[in-house]
Amino acid sequence: MARGQVDNDPLLAEELVRRFWGHVLKARFGGRLREKGDGALDARRLQRVTEYIAGNLQQKLDLATLAHVAALSPFHFLRSFRRAVGCTPHQFVALKKAEFARECLERGQVPAEVARRLGYADTRRLRLALAKHLAV
Repeated sequence: MARGQVDNDPLLAEELVRRFWGHVLKARFGGRLREKGDGALDARRLQRVTEYIAGNLQQKLDLATLAHVAALSPFHFLRSFRRAVGCTPHQFVALKKAEFARECLERGQVPAEVARRLGYADTRRLRLALAKHLAV
């Protein structure tokens, strides 16, 4: 971020302040900041990621993109998300896609169109995803 520019992202600002104090602590005292809690994703980041997933189910959602939304490194995001939710981000996205597909099918949409829109190769893959995640 260049001098004079203002970024209104509170998560980014919080991360920058945290890094700054971590650097000061390490440079001055040879230590590092302790992580608080159990290492799970905090409620704000979790809400931000789940809202992003819900709004972008029709796009390809990879770990790097979701980690960027949470303002964390991919490794730390994966570990924290698993601790908070109980499954990996990939499993969570697959479950949300299956739930969305079920809702679309219940509204009477064509299975081939639903499969194509959600990125499944064909209706067979859609059916397997529904069976795996929703026991349908």
